[in-house]
Amino acid sequence: MNTLCFLTDLSSSEWAAWGQAVGSILAVGAAFLVGYNQNKTAMKLFMEEKQHTQKAASQELHQYQIGAGTRALFTMWRQLNLIAQIQEDVTNKYRDYPPAPLAMPPIMKKLDDSIRLNIDSLAFLLDHGKSDLLVNICIAETRFLDALDIIQRRSALHANEVQPMVDGKKPRDRNLTPDELREIIGIRLFQLLISQTHEMISKTDDAVATIEAVEADLYSALKTIFPETNFPHQAPMDGETASAVKPPRPTGLL
Repeated sequence: MNTLCFLTDLSSSEWAAWGQAVGSILAVGAAFLVGYNQNKTAMKLFMEEKQHTQKAASQELHQYQIGAGTRALFTMWRQLNLIAQIQEDVTNKYRDYPPAPLAMPPIMKKLDDSIRLNIDSLAFLLDHGKSDLLVNICIAETRFLDALDIIQRRSALHANEVQPMVDGKKPRDRNLTPDELREIIGIRLFQLLISQTHEMISKTDDAVATIEAVEADLYSALKTIFPETNFPHQAPMDGETASAVKPPRPTGLL
């Protein structure tokens, strides 16, 4: 009642001041509500944009991993085809042939040693409990490179050191005996040629078997991790076995 009486005693200028104060309070309140709603809307838009960005990043990572897996399969096929072709054309034909150390010809064509796996791109396998598979992929890569290395080293030894020493020294009516060959090229080259020939056969076999098995394991793992994706798959190779290959004719070197 006193308040009402107080208000009734206000002059016109005081009424104007009160009106201005109330208007300011209402304006501030309205501005606060508008700002609150704007901030709420902005926060909502920010969260939606953040979720959209995270979803896009997740999808991008998903596609990257699928691509990395597909490229790894393709690279392993190339590795396998390269080594398996040498196994079929050369080592299988000489593995049980006594004069193989000198009779096995050098591989003179250029071998593509740039066929390499991007191991780092397959690190996502660790997140899916496939650490053993990643280790085996590294082993397969190493065996591929080891096979290439011995193929190239033995071929260079045969073509550049052994063959020039043997040319023109073969008797017209018979082949060289192992002792005669040893006498011509020396004990060091003779033993080195024998050891590198056996190493080439064994490392070629190891590379083919390992790459073929690991490629199949990688394909199975990728199908489990990304079941919606149709990964290409190469069937096991049906190359000739050693028992199915007839020994070649003697070359006359031994």
